[in-house]
Amino acid sequence: MANTSELKPVPRSCRGAARRGARRKSWRLLGFLTILLTAGPFATANADEELDWGFDQRALDRIEFEGNEAFSDPQLRKFFLVDHAPWYDIFGRDRYRTDQLRQGVETLRNFYRSQGFHRAEVSLDHIDERDVGGDVVVVRVVEGPQTRVESVDFVHPDPLTAEELGARVKIHPGGPAPAGRAGLGGDLYRILDAYLVRGHLGARVQDEITLGDSTATIVYTIRAGPVYQVRQVLVEGQRKTRREHIERELKIHAGDPFDATKIARTEAELLDLGLFRDVSFRPANLDSAAAQADLVVTVVERETGFYELGLGTGDEERVRLSAAWGDRNVRRSGRSITVRGRLALVGENRFDNVRSDEYNLDHREEILYRSPRFLGTRFDLNLNTFFRKESRPRSGVELQRWGLLANTVLYSRPSTSIALEGGVENVLRLPLGNVASASDFFPNRRAQTRAVSLVITSDSRDDFFDPRKGSERQLLLQLAGGPWFGGDNTFNKALASWTRFVPLPRGVTLGLRAQMGWAEAWWSSKSDGVPFEDRFFAGGNRSVRGYQENSLGPRATVQDIQDVADETFLANRPTAGGGALLLSNAELRFPVPLFGRWGFSAAIFLDGGNVWENWGKVSLRQFSLSKSREETTVRDYRLSYGLGVLYNTLVGPLRLDYGVPLHRASFEDVEGNREVDPSHLWHFSLGHAF
Repeated sequence: MANTSELKPVPRSCRGAARRGARRKSWRLLGFLTILLTAGPFATANADEELDWGFDQRALDRIEFEGNEAFSDPQLRKFFLVDHAPWYDIFGRDRYRTDQLRQGVETLRNFYRSQGFHRAEVSLDHIDERDVGGDVVVVRVVEGPQTRVESVDFVHPDPLTAEELGARVKIHPGGPAPAGRAGLGGDLYRILDAYLVRGHLGARVQDEITLGDSTATIVYTIRAGPVYQVRQVLVEGQRKTRREHIERELKIHAGDPFDATKIARTEAELLDLGLFRDVSFRPANLDSAAAQADLVVTVVERETGFYELGLGTGDEERVRLSAAWGDRNVRRSGRSITVRGRLALVGENRFDNVRSDEYNLDHREEILYRSPRFLGTRFDLNLNTFFRKESRPRSGVELQRWGLLANTVLYSRPSTSIALEGGVENVLRLPLGNVASASDFFPNRRAQTRAVSLVITSDSRDDFFDPRKGSERQLLLQLAGGPWFGGDNTFNKALASWTRFVPLPRGVTLGLRAQMGWAEAWWSSKSDGVPFEDRFFAGGNRSVRGYQENSLGPRATVQDIQDVADETFLANRPTAGGGALLLSNAELRFPVPLFGRWGFSAAIFLDGGNVWENWGKVSLRQFSLSKSREETTVRDYRLSYGLGVLYNTLVGPLRLDYGVPLHRASFEDVEGNREVDPSHLWHFSLGHAF
């Protein structure tokens, strides 16, 4: 029940006094707010002035240095950050702030002392302020004497040697000495890591540096301790993945010594499953008396289901749509399935009318299935069932291809792999459009190929999409048909490719590629030749730029691709491909001034290549550089040069190339109509040419 004393009415006199007190408080509050609002702008202005102190920008003409001898002005200038003028303001000046100058002075002082100039002093001498042309900033440097390392000693390095440890550290005798023990931190970690990767989890390293007037000595005293063994392997982080799927990938088990190589291989195998975003390892519960520890494997799972949508364009595929759906861990089985589709509007000109504007609609559908550690073996099984409709306007052919492919990786290391693939492919060859004679050189419109391929790859590139250094070597060996596999086509095929990337100063990269291919029919297919879809083709944005896609090499005649009495009478003949391929590419990639900050770069290139019926048709005179247009035939080695503009993306650059052919061929048919290779071509695509 409520307390009735709290509900008594307030007397009238009390209510009046309360209202007068409330009015006085209101006036006081109003006066306080008036003073606050009046004084607020001044208080804010003062506060802003204090906050803006040192952050006012002024135009900068240059930064000068006085007293530096060991390092040049350009070397020292990079330690000072300034705000560069926008690329579109060609008359603009760089701008600086005083806080940037103070930070640069401190950074430069630390740099000098890390280079052995322990008494170096760096100061902002003065600023010559100018109303026109920008200020001149003068920085004074007092270098003082330089201290160098006299010796680096390793005490009790067993089981490693002093030579092995000396190759790991960055501070060597004769080099600049750090100012104190803090400068040894990086090398201390490298020495300790050399023992940890060999299982010495209790290793300890004591560092000592003795500084003299001009020399310094460094001593590392090491206690390696015993090699620890794995007590048990613990797995953390898995929710959707079965534990046995993780344990079967382990290369290190309970009772094994800690081995960094085995741990790295385990990490690679787990990531290769496609189920995890990240995998990490750490020792836990170390027992120094028994020299044992637990190995904890922590996984970060990915979402198992996914879908992808894509839209693209290029100089041949004018519009390209792609879609995919899949599951990386179907019903927690560890197996994956992916369904993909691709639709492309192809604008490649037809062989009998190079100025035609006709388009063809190509499509591709496929289902991919993966079963890791198939039937308990160490091999993964990958299956791909597919259907493709592919237009080849330059050859006047439409290909419909369907079949089943299976492959596995026989050997895999970080930079080397050997893969085995086998499959059955059915092909239906149809004349494209209203051109009935284009398929005359096909012995069979419908055929089946059964083949086995071996692919050996060695890849040391630093980046898959945009490599700057390293190389890639690949060899493809294929055996089709014959008495072993059957089918309608019997041939052998080999393709060797070598690619090298060399980093040059100022962000420039030199890319080189050489490619050679051989294909030859035999047994029951010797008279028919290599099937059209398995021949080599050249020309276009990924082989020899400046020439139309798949336009180089032999042309089909009524005598198939046999010797032609006069090779000038080849206009309006479809390109037929061949069994011999030779390509060479050189490209210099470099950042674009001003535009580089937005991801733009450029390239200049020199491409060469061609396709022949077979290697017996290749001769040295076809590599002459002095042939005129009238002298150039389909068998001559074609060269081109050009310039490309690239915009970098996460999956490689968007590339626009302008190619100029050096060996333009002029062909003539029996009616006098002439066909001439274009004087230049634009190529637009995603990804590097090689």
